[in-house]
Amino acid sequence: TTHDYIKTEVYVPKTLFVKEEFNENSLEKIEGYAEQATSKLKTDDIIQFERFGFVKIEKSADNIICNFTHK
Repeated sequence: TTHDYIKTEVYVPKTLFVKEEFNENSLEKIEGYAEQATSKLKTDDIIQFERFGFVKIEKSADNIICNFTHK
């Protein structure tokens, strides 16, 4: 059930400039769910999401906000 999970947003940086033009789609937001245990993480903690990559926790409350770091 979704009660066992917490809503999660991961921001993934993309190419900032394309042919010297600013890329308005340079930051992709991916929404999903993570295990409830992630709500106990602190800001700046780095964890690995299976089959996704490593993320750095930015906010931990009713939902988790993360920044993608690498695969």
